Amino acid sequence: MEITKNQTKKISYNNLIEYNMDNFLAISTGQPLLFWCDGYLLSFSRFNIDSFEENIIKHGNRCYDTIVYCKMPEFKPIVTDIHNNGFPVIDDSTNEIHKYVTDWLQTLD
Repeated sequence: MEITKNQTKKISYNNLIEYNMDNFLAISTGQPLLFWCDGYLLSFSRFNIDSFEENIIKHGNRCYDTIVYCKMPEFKPIVTDIHNNGFPVIDDSTNEIHKYVTDWLQTLD
């Protein structure tokens, strides 16, 4: 059996939205996947999983509909909204792709 890694060559998106923490959690519907990396809380939405995976495999392109982020200097395993609903956060500080995203976000400040 062979194990290979699909190489990401490009990350593209349609919408990039920065919120403060309260607004970030207010727009989160359902149970979003929240990632923390290098001082940012991140959430990604895709068009659909099939085309997302196909773009990575065939073209090396991670294509997101929306990237939502806010600054969160310290990792917290749970963040709460104004209604005291808790949302788990994944410490993704070792994720190569998310590090590229946060490095790029820092250039926008």
